[in-house]
Amino acid sequence: HLLEADEGDIVIENGALKVAGTDKQVPWFQMALAAYTAHNLPGGMEPGLKETSFYDPSNFTFPAGCYVCEVEIDPETGVTEVVQFVAADDFGNIINPMIVEGQVHGGVAQGIGQALLEGTRYDASGQLLTASYMD
Repeated sequence: HLLEADEGDIVIENGALKVAGTDKQVPWFQMALAAYTAHNLPGGMEPGLKETSFYDPSNFTFPAGCYVCEVEIDPETGVTEVVQFVAADDFGNIINPMIVEGQVHGGVAQGIGQALLEGTRYDASGQLLTASYMD
């Protein structure tokens, strides 16, 4: 009702809803506000927004990387010390370097924990059998 147009004539472009072929447009924030302002809606129209959409890319990408850890183990005490850890990943285009660094640090900590402190078990085909507390 804000754009006074049929649904099929409305396109989404640059953060706004626009009527195709015209200069009529409404920014997202204004449309969202109008959708929940019941006293401004046409009679019989319920307030709210509802939409379902799925992202189905034509191809998928998979991360590629390699982590190598050098440890020293005291044969008498069994104490294990991480001497050096090297992480190499192909991240692609990084938008937020701090988040990426945090993911690497978390992966390093999880990998060391799994290798040195957790009891992981695999079946003959390589399927992880101890993936959760339910296993």
